[in-house]
Amino acid sequence: MGYTLDKTNGVGLAAPQVGLNLNLFITRIPESCTALYQHCKESPLKVWINQKYKIINSDELFGIESCLSIPKYVGIVSRPTEI
Repeated sequence: MGYTLDKTNGVGLAAPQVGLNLNLFITRIPESCTALYQHCKESPLKVWINQKYKIINSDELFGIESCLSIPKYVGIVSRPTEI
């Protein structure tokens, strides 16, 4: 998954995107991407297994996102400002 993430210049990849039926995803935010993603800081490779989250601040933050499974398609997505 790390290899695929690197080859596609992505910041996140879920196991089902590469044919694995697991509740798992990985993230990595290189320094070169911090200007593209609001409120994001550089982050090393992280593996998230059976993840759960709680919304701490439900104020909305809008940003442009894309999916490695659907190349060249982007959209504006609303996310909570803090989880």
